[in-house]
Amino acid sequence: MKTHGGTNCEKDLKLGQELRLDLKDGTSLDEEVESLKTSQIATNNLSDVLERHVPSQPIVDPIWRGAVCICNNSFDPLSLVAHLSNLACSKVCEETKLIPELLYAELLLRSQVWPKGFEKWGPTGHSIALYFFPDNESDEIACERLVKLMIGQDLALRSLVQSAELLVFPSKILPVQYWRFQGKFYLWGVFREKKQKLHR
Repeated sequence: MKTHGGTNCEKDLKLGQELRLDLKDGTSLDEEVESLKTSQIATNNLSDVLERHVPSQPIVDPIWRGAVCICNNSFDPLSLVAHLSNLACSKVCEETKLIPELLYAELLLRSQVWPKGFEKWGPTGHSIALYFFPDNESDEIACERLVKLMIGQDLALRSLVQSAELLVFPSKILPVQYWRFQGKFYLWGVFREKKQKLHR
C-alpha cells in the first residue's frame, strides 16, 4: 500500500493520512523525497532521512475526544483526546473517527500485545498513529498515574474498535527524542488487524 512520505501502512504498524509539509529551507517534502530518490547515496536510507527531516508530532486539532474505561483495573474512566500524527495515513483517520465516545480497554502486559513489526527494531516516531493526552486539567494527574504505572510495569492498553485493535503504549518505549511532549510522558497508539475478542 502506497502512502505519502515513504511510510507503509502495515497490519502491525500505524495507518495515517496524506499531508504536504514544507521543510525549513522552503522546499516541500515532495521535492525532498524526489531528490532523495535520485540520489544513489540516499536511496537505501529514505526512511532514515525522512525521520530526520520530518519528525512525528501531533496535529493540533484533536480527531477524537472521549473517555477510556479500563475494565480490569480500578482507574475511573479517563477523559482523553486523540491527535493524529502528522505522518499518519488515511486509514488511521478513518478508523479513529469510528472510535466510540466511551472506549473500553484492557490493561495487559506489553509482551502480550506487542506488534510483530516492532519485535526486531522497536517502534520509531513513524510508528505513532495517534497521540493521547488528558482532555482537561482534572484528568492530568490520573493520566500521569496511568502512564507511570504502564512504564513501571511494562503494560499496554488494548481495545477493540470498528475493524481493528487499538493498542496504546507509553511514550518511554519510543526513541528518546519522542519520550516527552511539552515536558511530559504521554500515551500513543497504533491500529492492527483484530486477532481475538476481548472479554468484558
